Amino acid sequence: MVFFINPASSMNGVLDFTDKECKRYYQIATKSLFPSDELYECNTEDMNHLLTAVGTRAKEYKWDDETSGVRWIPEDHTDSTSELDYLPKEYGKIDMARITKFEKSYLGQEIRSAQDSYML
Repeated sequence: MVFFINPASSMNGVLDFTDKECKRYYQIATKSLFPSDELYECNTEDMNHLLTAVGTRAKEYKWDDETSGVRWIPEDHTDSTSELDYLPKEYGKIDMARITKFEKSYLGQEIRSAQDSYML
């Protein structure tokens, strides 16, 4: 038996959404962050609640993983040894062009980063 800290950690590589388990993974990963009776209000208190909930979901589904997580933005997406910045902590310092270049490097491709970004 292989040990995983949570079920999402066992889902490595590109997800095959024709597979029942991968469909279930997607449905759970993309469900509302809040209970069905709780609505998101765009105010300071709810923003903190939203960011905390997104952070928890990102950790659970490895979107925060420093080697493959889509919330880590490389200085140069073409260099695998490039410095990384964590978007939730450095959002005011990371240039939008840098984020766009990184996203364009994987969006539309048949790779897990594209799937993770979509789910996030």
